[in-house]
Amino acid sequence: MTTLVTPLPSDILRSIDANAADGFQALRVAVRDAGPIDEATRELVLIAAFATAGNEIAVRAHTERALGLGVTEAALRHAVLLTLGATTTLIQTVNGLKWIQEAAQAVQGQQHG
Repeated sequence: MTTLVTPLPSDILRSIDANAADGFQALRVAVRDAGPIDEATRELVLIAAFATAGNEIAVRAHTERALGLGVTEAALRHAVLLTLGATTTLIQTVNGLKWIQEAAQAVQGQQHG
């Protein structure tokens, strides 16, 4: 799937400093491969964390990735809703839900367009 979020922050970093981008990518791969969590579940965790942090670009990019793995939009929304009152305020939660909805609509438009 071609990402609808462009440029990705990792691409921007690579254009500025390829060594830093390589180091960042190596860190992400090492952390990803260090545990037993499957790829779809990792995406749910990341989306919830990015929504909590208010990182719109990452929520959108990882929503696209998760949908491509077969994760449902309902599961994505639930992951963000689980953070409400624990680590996330109402506005952060609503923003995350909105970004998921918009990214999912964009993916659907790309698939049907």
